[in-house]
Amino acid sequence: MNNVEANDRKHPVTCLLNEYGTTLYALNKLNRDVPQPSLTRVIKENRNIGNLRVSTIEAIADALGEETEVILKKLLDYRKTYDDAKKG
Repeated sequence: MNNVEANDRKHPVTCLLNEYGTTLYALNKLNRDVPQPSLTRVIKENRNIGNLRVSTIEAIADALGEETEVILKKLLDYRKTYDDAKKG
């Protein structure tokens, strides 16, 4: 399995973190509004990113120095890839 295939099986938030070479802990240090414990649960419990609060996505975008729309689009793209990989 190559890296792209491996990434397809990861949660969208994990893929985003990997793309930016960071961790939830580091994001929380950059912006205290990034809810590290909540996002950890989202990843571990495979929760749908559609349930993330707008304020959470805004905080992630701020910590990464990106526009909120950019982060939302990336998360949605990763979600589609993740959902397609789960279907087989």
